[in-house]
Amino acid sequence: MGGVKPWDEDKEGVILEPDDSYNNHCDSEASSGIFTFCQEKGIKMVILSRHAAYSASISKAFYEEIAGSQNPVALRLFQQQKHSITHLWSRAASMIGTPEREDLPARCDKAWFCKTFCNGKDLGHLSRDDEIWEHIESFNLYDPLSL
Repeated sequence: MGGVKPWDEDKEGVILEPDDSYNNHCDSEASSGIFTFCQEKGIKMVILSRHAAYSASISKAFYEEIAGSQNPVALRLFQQQKHSITHLWSRAASMIGTPEREDLPARCDKAWFCKTFCNGKDLGHLSRDDEIWEHIESFNLYDPLSL
């Protein structure tokens, strides 16, 4: 999931450019190339911004409840979500420009993490190594929106 940079809708022939979303950021050259290729060839694209996912969040309790069923698939989903959010916290709570961030965009810092996943709680006192799960409120489901 990635977005597009703002453009002048009144201007004809504008080639839309990918924004700074994480998926676009991972390989910005490829993102730019596919945007340009599709537009030049007249291939329709549906561009769904990360901002759409912010309106369709799911409670952390959902994962905890399904894990309680002891179903192997449910347990795997819970474990993967917990692992993923813990790893993302570790990256977001690391100093910008350090290898620990693994190319996470600068805008994805502690404040962003807290606003996005912890209902705006001030967790500035926590380090990248502190347990984050207890502070999580909700998750943004990006992939289901793409369907």
